[in-house]
Amino acid sequence: MQIREYLKEHTLLFDGAFGTYYTKQFRPEKEESFFPEYVNVSRPDRVKAIHRKYLSAGAHAIKTNTFGAYPGILMKDAGETKKLITAGFSLAEEALLNHLSKDVKNRPETTREFARRAGQERSAEASGEEDYFIFADLGPAPGEEEKERILAYQMAIDSFLETGARYFLFETLPEEKTVLEAIRYLKDQCPGAYAISSFAVMPDGFSSEGCNYRDMLAAAAGESAVDAVGLNCMSSVWHMDHLIRQIPDPGKPLLLMPNAGYPVVRGYRTVFEGNADYFARILARDAGQGVAMVGGCCGTTPDHIRLLADRLREKSVRHQEGQGPVFKGPDPALGQDHGKRSNQHLYAVTGSDGNSSDKGSRDSGLSDRGLSVSKDQDAFYQKLMSGRKVVAVELDSPRGCDITRFMEAAVNLKEAGADIITIADNPIAKARMDSSIVAGIIRRQVGLDALPHMTCRDRNLNATKSLLLGNYAQGIRNVLVITGDPIPSARRDEVKVVYQFNSRKLMAYMKALGQEEGTFPSPMHIFGALNVNARNFEIELDRAREKVQAGAVGFLTQPALTTEAIANICRASETLRAENSRIRLLGGIIPVISERNGRFMQSEISGIDVPDALIERYVGKDRADCEEIAVDSSLELAKTMEDAVDGYYLVTPFMRDYLIRRIMERLPGR
Repeated sequence: MQIREYLKEHTLLFDGAFGTYYTKQFRPEKEESFFPEYVNVSRPDRVKAIHRKYLSAGAHAIKTNTFGAYPGILMKDAGETKKLITAGFSLAEEALLNHLSKDVKNRPETTREFARRAGQERSAEASGEEDYFIFADLGPAPGEEEKERILAYQMAIDSFLETGARYFLFETLPEEKTVLEAIRYLKDQCPGAYAISSFAVMPDGFSSEGCNYRDMLAAAAGESAVDAVGLNCMSSVWHMDHLIRQIPDPGKPLLLMPNAGYPVVRGYRTVFEGNADYFARILARDAGQGVAMVGGCCGTTPDHIRLLADRLREKSVRHQEGQGPVFKGPDPALGQDHGKRSNQHLYAVTGSDGNSSDKGSRDSGLSDRGLSVSKDQDAFYQKLMSGRKVVAVELDSPRGCDITRFMEAAVNLKEAGADIITIADNPIAKARMDSSIVAGIIRRQVGLDALPHMTCRDRNLNATKSLLLGNYAQGIRNVLVITGDPIPSARRDEVKVVYQFNSRKLMAYMKALGQEEGTFPSPMHIFGALNVNARNFEIELDRAREKVQAGAVGFLTQPALTTEAIANICRASETLRAENSRIRLLGGIIPVISERNGRFMQSEISGIDVPDALIERYVGKDRADCEEIAVDSSLELAKTMEDAVDGYYLVTPFMRDYLIRRIMERLPGR
């Protein structure tokens, strides 16, 4: 029986976890824990034993032990990786043969021939009126570039097709673009193959790369080469149940394989302590309401699958081809609030005048306690979009705990007419006071909009979301997203970088968060950096276009001190606004305050190009003369970019805010 026919009459029950169960059973060496694919060759008896336990528990689909079978993950060459794939598929075949026959020696056909018939063509008589399926299991392909990942998928697919595999599960995916290309390749090579694309998301519905599960499922379901879609890993059964109740019918069979709860550390081991009966009850209920395939991911064991199989038999649930989930609301057994969300307690505390314009926010007596919700949360963005030129001024956040001088400068700049203060996020990878905390202080105590920079260097997905929520609550509505300077190489063993995102992916994540009901009642505006000093500015423009697609509403350019940089600002303005008229551009200017300062920036600071002719103007001049040159040269630059920009981005050198105020007094177009 083909799988499509099977799904018309049955819910397909997958097995559970391999890696975590293997670790629990055998307490393996460190290498086997990290790379369980190795045991396909070194411990084949253990692999077959695990497959047989899941089959005996009631699974009708088993996954090969090949989740990370890529050279880039296993640190093996392509030939060795192919051997692990071949061995992994053969072990699954042998385990299925053992389960069905109980006597391998008396079978006349080869293992591969029998397993192929068992998985695809075997008659009801030969199968005991049951059908089983072996899925080639592949996790996310490795590689920094999309081409690398696609090639890794293709190599693994080719190896599996040579073994006779026809069912493929691409699982634990953080994004959809690359795997859809891989599945198209699979169907080109083997039109009769069956492919499932399953995504891994956290309880809030976002993947490790910041992609929203709704978008990923919709994209996969809309791809003709994909036969089924699903969710697996990272979330518990309760949260996964909650997520699928928020989506429309995908129009294709849906697979759910949750974790067995959430991990805890016991001694030096990570274990899962979720209740297996609870796991089985919720998944069986989901199957009864339209989920076509169910199974388990990390932490699940044959006990989870056995209990789930029992409940599926009790319900005798069936899935209709093409029918997605048909949920009717929360399960009474889980509580009335299951699957619901609320923003009733989302406040933006700013110490302002007490009437919020943010949809969904509540005062709830805050004004009586000396706190209030601001009516005008984003004067900067409103002015920017009105067509009037704005001024953003960057101040370095304090190196220590004393914020007095910083706040004096912020007050002075507000009085001089600055529209927003920008705060760098640990520039050149040196720790300073957190930019978002400082932005909140400015917002509350100065009453001025603030634009914290957020790098991808120091935070993972959870920390990023937490910070964004905190920023919103403080009235911060604008964020500058940058990749961030790397940690100096000599310190990498002491200070670890994160870089879970690049700036474009972080922007896309923030955009997706803003589209989630109840996360941000009003928009967070995302700004990007534009390096107008780049050697190949065409590449920089292409990246800017990608940032716009990811959600950027505007750009702050690197300081422009050369005629080439000014020309690139003009080009960017013309190009980007021709493609999207709402994109805004702030031209970057940093006053050079001395010959020494100019030579330092020229030699030491990435992204800034200081021409020799400008540096020569400072030679032999005292401080007062140098500051006059700094003001005059900055104004000259502002004049040359005036028609191309929507405002100015002034970088304060060494906290000399008085220089910036002198420049602001004479800025053109204000």
